[in-house]
Amino acid sequence: MAENMIKYHRRYPERLQDICYTLALRRETLSHRSFVMLGGDAPGQVAPALRVGIRPPKLVMVFTGQGAQWPQMGLDLLSSDDEFRSDISTMNAVLHNLRNRPSWSLEG
Repeated sequence: MAENMIKYHRRYPERLQDICYTLALRRETLSHRSFVMLGGDAPGQVAPALRVGIRPPKLVMVFTGQGAQWPQMGLDLLSSDDEFRSDISTMNAVLHNLRNRPSWSLEG
């Protein structure tokens, strides 16, 4: 299937967005996953296919960005979970290394 996608893309490079849409939303969900990187003059190389787990991954939390948050909702996690605190600290450092960094901090 991946080789067919490469051939199709070479024949119709202007249809890349259509290929991506179809693969993401209009194809049967199969038991194995792979990917191909295409672009420029580079030949497409197919990554080895991996079998997808039977059970969905364990979900810890979802921040939707749609106003479902409330002030200090992560405060307990920040004070009690070392991994969460480390992740927030890492993301905060990334934000503050931006050229147009925010005046606020994630930790604050």
